Amino acid sequence: DPVTAAVPSAEGNGRPRLDVQVLGRPGAPASPRSILVVQTQRIGDTTCFTPLLEALRAIHPEVRLAAIVQPPCNDLLANNPYLNEVLVYDPSRDRGLRGALRLVQSLRQLEADWALSVHAASTVALALALARIPWRTAVWRYGDRKPPHWRRLFHQSLVQERDLGRQHEVDYNLDLLRALGLPAEGITYGIFPGEEDRQAITALLDEFALPPEAALAVVHPGHGGGRQQWPPERYGQVARGLAEEHGLAVLITGASDQQALADRVVAASGGCARSVAGRLSLMQLAALLDRVRLFVSVSTGPMHLAAAMGAPCVTLYGPTDLRYEAVRYSPYGVPARQVLSAIVCPCPSAKTCQTAECMAAITTTAVLDACGSLLTHG
Repeated sequence: DPVTAAVPSAEGNGRPRLDVQVLGRPGAPASPRSILVVQTQRIGDTTCFTPLLEALRAIHPEVRLAAIVQPPCNDLLANNPYLNEVLVYDPSRDRGLRGALRLVQSLRQLEADWALSVHAASTVALALALARIPWRTAVWRYGDRKPPHWRRLFHQSLVQERDLGRQHEVDYNLDLLRALGLPAEGITYGIFPGEEDRQAITALLDEFALPPEAALAVVHPGHGGGRQQWPPERYGQVARGLAEEHGLAVLITGASDQQALADRVVAASGGCARSVAGRLSLMQLAALLDRVRLFVSVSTGPMHLAAAMGAPCVTLYGPTDLRYEAVRYSPYGVPARQVLSAIVCPCPSAKTCQTAECMAAITTTAVLDACGSLLTHG
């Protein structure tokens, strides 16, 4: 049976910490006045990074806490009550030495005592050093096999092997604090749509003649990597099944450059779905996901956003060398089902996939069965 229940837990309580090797300075700064946390990856990584912010705020309720992320992830941190400030690293503008020097002035204004870099682009790592932040911690996400080439710019390193996929990315992030002797239990995601975002979704539903209490499902056929594409016609068949068999109003989401893909899904649904691709900001998408009974996609940033908003998720996994994502990048802390391809991916690397045979082997029936199981049993 290719359908399996997702097992990661949002609690973390009582879970043994996986090994984190601490190199350089021991422990953490005793009484920091200002902390900067760095995460310069994409939407899913930033979403999984938000529990770390809550944990730091709980440890240091009076500290000035800032984060540096890249667009559009700064939108995800809007209204976050744990942060005092959000800085933006834009790789299209801030690369190289000139970019680092532009960042330095903003970093110096923070007067940060501690910079905790979960992930830093090289330019940001250089800027942290040039700003002379007195305690700089780097995370080695791939162990000794692949240390960051800018590691010597930091006073302390926390060495993990995240690519083994033994636990969820949220727990890998919280383990950083645990390794430094800091508490990090009972922490949740931190995505906070504003009232304007919620009103925009109410207006959108009204446009489709859907009442606020409508039972909604979201199907998200796109993704950022280009290697996990399930045929849009099958997404459309799933959308039709959700509408006809479960009475759900189905919305197809996506970025502005995925509108054509969303239109193909709508066409394949026989008009049972409606597209909102390109119409929602990230926080409006979060407000929508806060209302849905089901979310369907591959492992992608909006899937993490759906989990953060409490939406039950059905997730498709194809490429064999990405199967570790079935734990590390699974829906976290929500009812979920995973649909794994029934075949071993024939491609030497998912990053150079040409045939997508593993994704094509996932049947519409398997996905609809997972949806039905989740809707019926949770």
